[in-house]
Amino acid sequence: MIPANIFKNPKDDVEPDVATPISDTDDEYECDYIHTGTPNDVTHNVTKIPDNLFSYKAIAHTQNIHDLREDIQNIVFVFYRVKTEGKYPFLEFGLIRDPRDYEYGFVELPRSDVDNIHGLKCITGIIQEGITAYVMYNVVSTQETSNVLMMQHPELFFVLSDDIINVGHAYKFPIEEEVRTFFNQHRDLLVLHKGDTEETIEMPVAGYVGASIKHVDNISVFGVSPSETSAPFGSGFYFTNYTNASAQAKNPVVEYINPVFNTASSQGMKVVCRFAMFLGRTKVVLNKPTDDIDTSATKKHLLSQADAQYKSKLTLRITDHDSVWKSDYDTIYIGKPELDDGCVFEEGPLWALQHYDQHMFLHYVMCL
Repeated sequence: MIPANIFKNPKDDVEPDVATPISDTDDEYECDYIHTGTPNDVTHNVTKIPDNLFSYKAIAHTQNIHDLREDIQNIVFVFYRVKTEGKYPFLEFGLIRDPRDYEYGFVELPRSDVDNIHGLKCITGIIQEGITAYVMYNVVSTQETSNVLMMQHPELFFVLSDDIINVGHAYKFPIEEEVRTFFNQHRDLLVLHKGDTEETIEMPVAGYVGASIKHVDNISVFGVSPSETSAPFGSGFYFTNYTNASAQAKNPVVEYINPVFNTASSQGMKVVCRFAMFLGRTKVVLNKPTDDIDTSATKKHLLSQADAQYKSKLTLRITDHDSVWKSDYDTIYIGKPELDDGCVFEEGPLWALQHYDQHMFLHYVMCL
């Protein structure tokens, strides 16, 4: 956990968080810093999902802040918010990144440093474990929240439930084990329900796209453009992991996946954009010997080209340029399966989404 002082003596001057580039000599975390500008918070007049269509039932199982025990010595803030601008509502959790090891962790303070905790109206519940109280704080648009976030140093970065429970990192920065352990023990905190029913709402998965800085405003409003049929799974909205997106932003080699924003231009700063993806029914490509082969006209053309023939043969059971998958699935996914020559599919992981409303812009980082 990361100690921070966000409530003690609010009149003190606090230096704003500066997005500091990481050393180029650090291979594991080279070239990236978190941008905290407008695109992460602007909703661009999109239609929001009415509150009565979802519920956060886990909060009902927490205790009231007025039940805080006297023997509690540590306060851990679990900042959360519900995003309602996408296909489905979803949760995000606010963490801070430790400058020592770049891990995302909770905001933790000694109880003595938290002034007037009972007066914070956005606290929705607490979970008390030993001498520690985990305080659920709803990040909504109120003056109190604005005051709290203004004094947060370093500032909060919001991660998805899937980042915590399945992936273990956001961008390529790890999430502290203590955060993951807490949510593993309280998994109900990670999900929303449909209305007042017991049916859970699909959790989105993070996907990444490389692009030029000049396109970020457009991407934040309109999302990514659909690919052409020459893309591995035909026309669709393509995403990958952070590592691939970062490499693609700096040295585009697969322009056909996102032809508008992934250009080979060497001018201008490069960025990696982060999205929430609503996968729905998903086909997973494994390249098994019994899998169907791609009989599309595009594939036949590539097989006839000397410079593309070898790789096209290796991906006969992988590609689907006619998008046959769309008849039964919302999304198609491929990791890094082994090819017939013993190598792996280097372009993976790849997600191709069938529908435009399956993706929502979240944030971006610069590539230096």
